[in-house]
Amino acid sequence: MAAPIKFGVGQSVLRKEDDALIRGKGRYTDDLAPQASLHALVVRSPHAHATFTLDATKARALPGVALILTADDISDLGGLPCLFNFEVDPFTGPPYPILAKGEVRHVGDAIAFVVAETADKARDAIEAIEISWMPLPAVTGVVNAVKQDAPQVWPSHPGNILFDVAIGDKKATDEVFAKAHAVAEISIVNPRVVASFMETRAAICEYDAKRDHLTLTVGSQGSHRLRDILCQNVLNIPVEKMRVICPDVGGGFGT
Repeated sequence: MAAPIKFGVGQSVLRKEDDALIRGKGRYTDDLAPQASLHALVVRSPHAHATFTLDATKARALPGVALILTADDISDLGGLPCLFNFEVDPFTGPPYPILAKGEVRHVGDAIAFVVAETADKARDAIEAIEISWMPLPAVTGVVNAVKQDAPQVWPSHPGNILFDVAIGDKKATDEVFAKAHAVAEISIVNPRVVASFMETRAAICEYDAKRDHLTLTVGSQGSHRLRDILCQNVLNIPVEKMRVICPDVGGGFGT
């Protein structure tokens, strides 16, 4: 019998990262925060679907508040791109703005970005922002969303259907079922999931004015792709203007 290969199944693998992690010496995003950092929080919608008006005048005047951005302030930036490769021609996904303007379409939709000297001062500013919500009809679950009289999320996509993909030979499949002695049917619900890491999602961005260069430290599993998406699709700047650093990540597990 031949000896097992060096890296075959069942062979021990030398792990390089465990020693520091089990001793509490891991370096996560929050461990790298510079002392002089400003802190940013996002104002998000509590409604699944609503129109709204927003006035941040009083919040901007609070002590310690450095910046409050709304949709009108970032009209020169791109939206959040959908970069999956669907076999649909053409793929016409609706826009997904960084900050919603006038209407939100899901709970947690971002409407304002608040920057202050401390996280507590940012929270105070959020509470001072005057927001008037006008809730709209909404449904929960895909089955309800595609019903005939369901409230529409995007006017450009009637029936709340973005795309419909058929896989396989429909004619041949129908013929097989037509000749079958018995047919069993089952309804399988695939729940929506959220990729929630053990580490709270955080990001630290440092701007070098002399070089006109950004350094982003973030708990991510793909630094190059993240840099390219941010630069090319959102910020509209050359990729050479940003470096993304990924320290230890608090648990991704295939998200």
